[in-house]
Amino acid sequence: LFRLAPEAWLEAILRRNIKLLDANLILSPIYNQFRASADRIDLLALRQDGRLIIIELKVSPDREMIYQAIDYWRQIELDRRQENLQKAKIFGDLEISDEPAIIYLVAPTLSFHRDFDFLAKTVAAEIEIFRFDLNENWRENLKVLRTERI
Repeated sequence: LFRLAPEAWLEAILRRNIKLLDANLILSPIYNQFRASADRIDLLALRQDGRLIIIELKVSPDREMIYQAIDYWRQIELDRRQENLQKAKIFGDLEISDEPAIIYLVAPTLSFHRDFDFLAKTVAAEIEIFRFDLNENWRENLKVLRTERI
């Protein structure tokens, strides 16, 4: 089944091993396929400091990856500022910080689109984005090879 849906496979692995991305992420609850308007965020997590983390996953090059994540960020930020997420208790009684959400873009190294660096330069500096490069054989043993703030 996962061979037919490799992105879902990667998502399942990361749900079990989310601290590979950030040791400060709260393991549970991690919301997968969280709805932000008409779209679904791959993973929505909370760091121990209360910052929301939007995690966008790709297993093949996608030129729109950054802009898709920014669109999710915009919607989550609107909900966070209006305190809709805190009121809905999507993280139980845990407090959501009054700081903007952070975006984590996660993909195997060769699955970042060749225009990624160019497109990343078009993003407003106030949107905090991190790139996580995974090993190409992530199906066997997932490892983060590089983390970079963009």
